[in-house]
Amino acid sequence: MRISSFEKNGCAVFRIEGSVELFTADIIMEKLYGTIEEKGFTRVVLDFTEVDYLDSAGLKALILMLKKCSDRVKIRLCGLQSGVARLFEVTNMARFMPVDPSLDTSIRELNS
Repeated sequence: MRISSFEKNGCAVFRIEGSVELFTADIIMEKLYGTIEEKGFTRVVLDFTEVDYLDSAGLKALILMLKKCSDRVKIRLCGLQSGVARLFEVTNMARFMPVDPSLDTSIRELNS
């Protein structure tokens, strides 16, 4: 599991690599939330292009992070691989956290 971050067009981008599952989900989300709070980001993209697996613990951690951020932080996801995208479809997670096909689309949507 690895997280890198950068800013692009006024948005914070977090690129997550590896699995977001029982053993890593809470660590990943605490790190993301801590950075969002510390730096005061209000527009965030989670780039899941390199996330190969997401389980129910990962979904739960995403939901808890969304609740902590409340309405003051807009978050979008991009680059879901087919297995992760399928989990988002089955659980209807996209109604809570919008999913885009690319990073540029997410940034454009956050800046509109």
